[in-house]
Amino acid sequence: MIRIVIAPVARDDLKHIWHYLANEVSLSLADRIREKLLATFDTLGRHPGIGHKREDLTSLPVRFYSVYQYLVIYSYDSETLRILSIIHGKRDVATLLTERFAKE
Repeated sequence: MIRIVIAPVARDDLKHIWHYLANEVSLSLADRIREKLLATFDTLGRHPGIGHKREDLTSLPVRFYSVYQYLVIYSYDSETLRILSIIHGKRDVATLLTERFAKE
């Protein structure tokens, strides 16, 4: 398995998702989705090619993997998988990616 790095933006996304769900729905659902996302990071580390490109959303060299209603956006090479962002699928994903990665 390759090394997994969670970018600061993705860490913030994970926190915001948990807080939103805990406050608006339930603590158990927030915990369950957080655990599923973390488990998905491990799965992606073992099988980084299982995600897909979304050229309709970005020309960046990233892949997407769906977890419930969330999109895990990541990149990888032979040594490292980078979790870059976690975005709810109903948000304007293309605009958010442009805003987040134009700074880099």
